[in-house]
Amino acid sequence: KYFEVLAQHIPLDEGGIWIDKLPLNILNVGPLHRIFPQSKFVIALRHPCDCVLSCVMKSFQLNNAMANFLTLEHAARAYDKVMSLWLHYQSTLDLEIVESRYENLIQDLQGTSSPVLEFLGLQWENSLDDYVETARNRGRIRTPSYTQVTQPLYTRARGRWENYREQMEPVLPVLLKWADHWGYERPEWATHY
Repeated sequence: KYFEVLAQHIPLDEGGIWIDKLPLNILNVGPLHRIFPQSKFVIALRHPCDCVLSCVMKSFQLNNAMANFLTLEHAARAYDKVMSLWLHYQSTLDLEIVESRYENLIQDLQGTSSPVLEFLGLQWENSLDDYVETARNRGRIRTPSYTQVTQPLYTRARGRWENYREQMEPVLPVLLKWADHWGYERPEWATHY
């Protein structure tokens, strides 16, 4: 059934790979691994505080999943639950995983992307540097980040959460715990959380 539906959207060339980039599909890693044991998983990380703030700032089409991003408190709780589930999957299933960090990607597209491509059995191609033109030529982009994929890489969103310290304060105990787990440094002012 999966391949029947997929074939309605893209040609299923033999030997091709299919990437499902919906972040909340992390909830389905267990069943996905069971149904498609050869699947590979790319975990795209971003500082938890920036990740949650970005989700709350987006104007998602409201549905059951996106209702988690109406407030910082709900979004932080969702992040905590989703990442806890991810760690459970990671510790109990034999998953093939590669990690990629947003903060590294915006500084070094090729250096950060090449290990992911290699993990997927692909190679860096120079045309990947021209992702803006590729996105523009693609036509309508149906993701909440459609305006961002037609811009060159930028760093202004990195660390944005620190501009919202007062608003973020109630959720910092949860999110900074995850920042510590993922190896992000805490700002000096946040050491008491």
